Amino acid sequence: MRTSKREGRPNHLSRIDGEITHEAAYNLRLRGLGSWDIFCSRDVRPWLENLARIMELKPGGSGASNRLYFLDAGLCIEDSNSGRLLCNGSLREVLPEEGWKLFEFPMFRLRMHEASADAVFEVWPGNDIFLNVIKMRLSLFPVYLRAQRYGGILLHAALVEKNRRGFLLAASSAGGKSTACRRLPSPWRVLSDDETLVVRGNGGEYHAHPFPTWSECLERACGRTWNMQEDVNLDALFFLEKSEIDEVVPMGPGHAASLIARSSQEALGMALSYLRHEDVAEIRKRVFENAISFARTLPVYILRLSPDGPYWEKMEEVLHGREQTGFRTTDDNRRGADTFLQD
Repeated sequence: MRTSKREGRPNHLSRIDGEITHEAAYNLRLRGLGSWDIFCSRDVRPWLENLARIMELKPGGSGASNRLYFLDAGLCIEDSNSGRLLCNGSLREVLPEEGWKLFEFPMFRLRMHEASADAVFEVWPGNDIFLNVIKMRLSLFPVYLRAQRYGGILLHAALVEKNRRGFLLAASSAGGKSTACRRLPSPWRVLSDDETLVVRGNGGEYHAHPFPTWSECLERACGRTWNMQEDVNLDALFFLEKSEIDEVVPMGPGHAASLIARSSQEALGMALSYLRHEDVAEIRKRVFENAISFARTLPVYILRLSPDGPYWEKMEEVLHGREQTGFRTTDDNRRGADTFLQD
């Protein structure tokens, strides 16, 4: 846990002219990143309730020191002269006036505090299903950045597990992730089939959280849900290739780091398209650094898939071999990654 309770801040919001409830609406907890209490104003609540349903969040807060606020336009404004954030009513008690960084998105304005994990969303009203799903996806942007800060990375990859061991199946759109997931037999379990947030623990180990398949919510009413707070220990990453035979091929750390960075930029693509050039450059630099660390630490493979073969048996063979010999990141792997970083 990397969060700390800040003194002098009330645990709950008071009522603001009937707009803000005094209790947090929901709580989001992620491995290694702490938790966020989520507050909203009255008109934003139906949208937030749908987002919470998709992410399988339970109502109520936990007194978390990190907070996400989804507010109607006008409850907080930026003073054009001083740049300070001026909020109505008791929001003044919990939101400092200074230290905020502004991100402009088409559907909302986001302010993130530079000294905490707090974020304030000024949400534009609207009932358009497409735009509301885009809001949902972009609303997790502060979570992505916090994970990056501590060595994590968002990947365009499915997350599957067997016996509480997690494995990533990465590919571009239409690259076979969903098809591969549908073919997995029990006791394999599919946690997500499009996006996964990888987080790094205090001991340097990696864990993974399933994230929603947002395209599914855009194409039809999103009845499916994803338990984003569930996490599994991450054992390996497989990049998928279509083939006539099933085969697993080890990947060198330099090549692996390059593909990991590309996978992350695919997952972040929508958010990055709206940001200032300097913000994009900073995020991409951190993506690259975290991809290097990932490639140094965990094994990465190419997984070649035939149309109907039991490809998971090839995965199991590799993993069984690792259990027999004991996997360690070698000095050669580190040197390979270091050379790639220098190049």
